[in-house]
Amino acid sequence: MIWRDGSDDSYPVGPRLRDAGTNMQNPSNLDILTELGQKSVADEQDAALIWERHFPLKYISTPKDRPALVDAVILKKNGSEILYAVETKCRYDMDLKRFTEERNSEWLITAEKIDNAKVVCQSLCVPLLGFLYIVPDKCLLVDKILDEHGNIVIGIKYQDTATQKTINGGTIVRRNAFINMSKAKILF
Repeated sequence: MIWRDGSDDSYPVGPRLRDAGTNMQNPSNLDILTELGQKSVADEQDAALIWERHFPLKYISTPKDRPALVDAVILKKNGSEILYAVETKCRYDMDLKRFTEERNSEWLITAEKIDNAKVVCQSLCVPLLGFLYIVPDKCLLVDKILDEHGNIVIGIKYQDTATQKTINGGTIVRRNAFINMSKAKILF
């Protein structure tokens, strides 16, 4: 749609709430647009289908060709109300047993993702759910991370660590959040 100021819906315009990373100003460099990124998009949809089999709610993805602050929202089935914001990650390098035993049920995501999600939760007055999809087991772990005010409601510890930069590889040292998913709902 073309708006009065001449802008269109192809790319977001106006001030950013928070820089969502180096690709914010150049959406064509998004890692999601690569082959591995596209596999992640397909697996995110598989995770959404698992969720929808268990709950009478609708998972709606944010645009994948632009750097959204969250991955999705959850709506009432009739679409009348947003109930949750969602951060979704697909993990390929472990099964559920290894995640619980070797990783102590801790989900690593960047601290920046938590910070960005706080803004969304506060703006929409909805909690943030974490969806961790363990792809080898086709298993979805779900837990509430933030309340509707952006307050943390789950065990999280922060640490600067060297981790994989993107789904496409590379290494980066950054502040990461380790989310305790030991009490998450486990859905198949």
